[in-house]
Amino acid sequence: MKILLNVLKGIIIGGSMSVPGVSGGTMAMLLGCYSDLIHAVSSFTKNVRKNAFFLIQLAAGGGIGLLLISKLIESGLEHATIGQPLRCLFVGLVLGGLPLMYKMTKSASNETARVTDYLFGILGFVLVVLLTKVPENILNLASGRGPLAVLFLLIAGFVVAIGLVLPGISAMGMIAALGLFETVNSAISNLDLALLVPLGAGGLVGIFGTTRIIEKLMDKFPRKTYLLIIGFVLGSVLQVLPDQAPQGWEILFWILAAAVGFALIMLLSRLEDKKPA
Repeated sequence: MKILLNVLKGIIIGGSMSVPGVSGGTMAMLLGCYSDLIHAVSSFTKNVRKNAFFLIQLAAGGGIGLLLISKLIESGLEHATIGQPLRCLFVGLVLGGLPLMYKMTKSASNETARVTDYLFGILGFVLVVLLTKVPENILNLASGRGPLAVLFLLIAGFVVAIGLVLPGISAMGMIAALGLFETVNSAISNLDLALLVPLGAGGLVGIFGTTRIIEKLMDKFPRKTYLLIIGFVLGSVLQVLPDQAPQGWEILFWILAAAVGFALIMLLSRLEDKKPA
């Protein structure tokens, strides 16, 4: 029964990760398995059998969730009528998580609040903007073949790994910031292993390589770390925005879609905030 429950949690987490702006880490927190997940990764070698068994359960469910939801998202984005409102929904999802994240910066009691801390937010925003300036011929490597394409996908997977570890950071938001959202989403829904395997391998290396570092940063410098994350999230919005202007009644429809996304994440944030420590 516990195995089935872990698989179901993985399905929910994986499905949520298919949506730009929705953090798999935050969803894991809501489902009560975030601390177990981080511990299993950071102390993997101390009890390989137990930790691997737990991670396999979540990963199996996560793979199912990704496949189910990514197909729906791909179809929605390609639809002439709902494609742009869907992007607005994603914008709302991204922005909806910011109030909780800012609250976390204020609750960082082991740090003295300084105005200069907000420079970390600016730094996060600038870093994402710079990521979006990657030349198009480099981004095209993701859909190509050969050693350079594999190397690029390994690096991209490593970068995206932070979205799998940190609450509040969306893995698909990271992919969107790299300009690879539609490419990766299509690869997931079509099981393009030539793209997914190196991307996933880079992600695994990133997860195991950064988990302890992130834990230490969150413990020692939570305020600065969360402000950096907030800057990154704000920067990722630029990659989710609709690629055309609304006309007539579409304006209200798009605003409503963004409001729904914002409200959904705010609701999840409040549920998370009410969970006992």
